[in-house]
Parts: sequence; structure tokens; C-alpha cells
Amino acid sequence: MLEQTIKLMILLPPVFIGFAISFLQQGLAHYSRTEDAAEFMNTSEKIIVYNSTDMSGVSCKVDAAGSVHKDKGNVSFNRTVYTTSGKNTTDCLFATVYGDTMYVGLCNETQDNTTEILLYQNGNCTCGVFDVAFSDTFSGWYELRVRASSLDSGPSNDCAEYFAKRTEDENQTVYTGSATALPACL
Repeated sequence: MLEQTIKLMILLPPVFIGFAISFLQQGLAHYSRTEDAAEFMNTSEKIIVYNSTDMSGVSCKVDAAGSVHKDKGNVSFNRTVYTTSGKNTTDCLFATVYGDTMYVGLCNETQDNTTEILLYQNGNCTCGVFDVAFSDTFSGWYELRVRASSLDSGPSNDCAEYFAKRTEDENQTVYTGSATALPACL
């Protein structure tokens, strides 16, 4: 009996340690995942801001990627912004990408205008939640962006839930799906 107890005491710690390590790896895997902004932008589809906490009066924002060079860490794209006073298209924006973060500015300038951090994207990259701020400020707003093919069905449940949780303390969500009411966005 004593011999069996000693064997059990010798075998139990390694099994327990293995279980603990496995449990921790699974539990922390979500937190260690880094989103890939270049992968999200790497599409021929337009990317539409479906929902936002931006208070500037923008009713719709659409990005159209021109070229994505994941190996070089840069993306060039056009951005069209619709407001109550009309439409404004910037024909050449350039983003330097480091993992989940894009530093966005005009193609012919060296200064970044915004920092756009991809906080979450769904598995097939059709929906993403971004934290956006002007480069000279620390506070900004959140955007829920979807690819054009997902506009009718809306964002995936996981993406919409992430946005809702992230913005639950925000004062106001400016628009929800207003891009669907603006056919000119596409």
C-alpha cells in the first residue's frame, strides 16, 4: 500500500503541471492573438464603416484598397467619406502597418493623420472593430467595419458583440447600418 502511495505521489505532480500548463495555454490564447490589419485590408471589396461612435457628422465611410504589400507592411487605398454636406474622396491614402496597427496618412506626405488599431476581426476577415484616433490625440472613436459582401446580412455575431461590449460606456453610437440606407456608398 505504501509503495502505491509513493508511486501516486511521484506521478501526480507532473500530470498536474501538464494539466495546468494546457489549461493556461487555452485560456490565454485569445489574449495573445494579434490581429492582422493588412490581412483585413487585403480585399478587392469595398470596406464600409457599418457602425461608429464618431461624433463628427460622418454618415458613411468607405475604403477601397489599391495595393496591399504584407511583406513590406504597407497598404494604399482610397477613402470616401459621406456627410450631410456631401461626399469627400481622398484618392491616395497610405498606411504603414505593424501587426494590428495602421498609421494612415496621405500618399505624398510623411506625417500620419490617424492611428487605426484593429482590435478584433472575425475568422474570415469580413468584419473588424477598429480603435481610431487622430495622431496628435489619445482619445478617439470606435468603428465596426464590414466588407461590402456582408453589408446586407450585417456584421457577424461575434464581431457585433465585440463592438457592443467595447462601446457600452460610450455616450452615443452615431449610426447603425446607415451605409445600407446610402446606395451611393457602394
